[in-house]
Amino acid sequence: MNNLLKGVRVLDFSMYLPGPFASMRLADRGAEVISIEPVQGDPSRHMGIQREGTGVVFLAVNRNKKSVALDLKSEEGREAVKELIQISDVLIESFRPGVMERLGLSYEQSKEWNRGLVYCSISGYGQDTIALNGFGSHDLNYMALTGMLAQLTTVEGKPAHPSIQFADYIGSFGACEEILASLLHQKETGEGTHIDLALTDSLHSMLGVHSLIHQETGREYGINELNGGVVCYGIYETLDERFITLAALEQSFWRNFCTQTGKKEWISKQFSPSKDGSDVFEKMKSLFKSRTFREWSEFSKRVDCCMAPVLRLSETEAHPVTQERGMFYELGGGLKQVATSTAFSQKKTMQPPSLGEHTEEVLTSLLGWPEEKVKRLQSNH
Repeated sequence: MNNLLKGVRVLDFSMYLPGPFASMRLADRGAEVISIEPVQGDPSRHMGIQREGTGVVFLAVNRNKKSVALDLKSEEGREAVKELIQISDVLIESFRPGVMERLGLSYEQSKEWNRGLVYCSISGYGQDTIALNGFGSHDLNYMALTGMLAQLTTVEGKPAHPSIQFADYIGSFGACEEILASLLHQKETGEGTHIDLALTDSLHSMLGVHSLIHQETGREYGINELNGGVVCYGIYETLDERFITLAALEQSFWRNFCTQTGKKEWISKQFSPSKDGSDVFEKMKSLFKSRTFREWSEFSKRVDCCMAPVLRLSETEAHPVTQERGMFYELGGGLKQVATSTAFSQKKTMQPPSLGEHTEEVLTSLLGWPEEKVKRLQSNH
C-alpha cells in the first residue's frame, strides 16, 4: 500500500506547511515529489527551532522528496520548469494569487505544455475572490474568519489560541483529496484540472452541522451532547490536576461507568446539564477529583465506558495503540518522525533533502540536460 501512487510525478512549488504536508502525504504513498525551491531555499528551512542547521518545520513535512533549486525569474530556471511540467502529473503551488501567472507558469500556460496536468493552487481565500485578494494572512486569520476559532473557547467564553495550525493541515487533507480525484479524472479522460483550494473553504466545510443547528435553534456551538453540554460527555479534572475524557453517549457505556464507580443512582441522569450548580455535574466533578490521573487511566482500561486520558504529546508514543500502529519511527541520525499512515514503509524512506540536492540528477536524468548546462545554471545562482 505504500506504493499506491508509484508512477505519479508531482512538482511542488509550495513552502511552509499546507502544500509541503500535502505533497509529503503523496510521497509517502509512492509518488515522486520534486520540490522546486528558490535558490535561498524554502523559508521553513531557516525559521524557528533548528536541528543541525535545518528548521524542524521543514524536516517534519519534507521527507521522501527531491529538492531542485531554481531561480524562477531566470530564463534557464523557467526553461527547466517548463520541461518538468511537460513530464509531470501534478503541480502544487501556494503563492499569492497572480504570482504564478506573472512567472509565466499559470494553469492556462501550463496546460498548453501538458494537457493532462492536475494543477493545485493553495491559497487562503481562493484565486478569484475579490474580498481580501492579495492580503497576507495565516492560519489564525483563517480560523477567525470561518467561525472555527469561535468554537474553541475558554470557560469565560474567550477564543482560545490553538497550538496547532488547523487550517494548514485540514487544507492539506483537502488538497490531497482533490488531487486524487483529479488524477482519476485524468486517467479516464486525459484532461487536467485546476484545483482552486482555499484554506477557508476547508474549514467552512467542517462546520456544516454547526450551520444547520444554528439555523434551526440559534445555537452557535454545534451538537449540544458533544460540546460539553451534558455530564456523560465531557472533560474532567483529576486529583493531581490532569484531565480525563468521558464520552459515554450510549446507555450501555454510561451504565458501565455508573455501576463501576458505585453510582447506580446516576444511571437515569445521563444527560443532565454540565452547568455549575447542577447536582449531578458537581458530584461528577468531585468524583473525578477523588482519584489520580493514573487511577482513572487504569479504570479506562478495565471498564468499557468510552473513557480516555488526556495525554501530553510526550506521552503519546508510549501508548499501546500508537505503538501497535507504528506511528512513530526512526528516520536516521536520531530523527524520529510521525508516519502519515500505517501503510507507510520505513525501509524506503528518504530523509528530507538538502537544498538543491537533486538539481543535477533531475535535470540530467529526467530532462537530458548536459552537465555543462546544469553547472552554468547553478553557477548563475
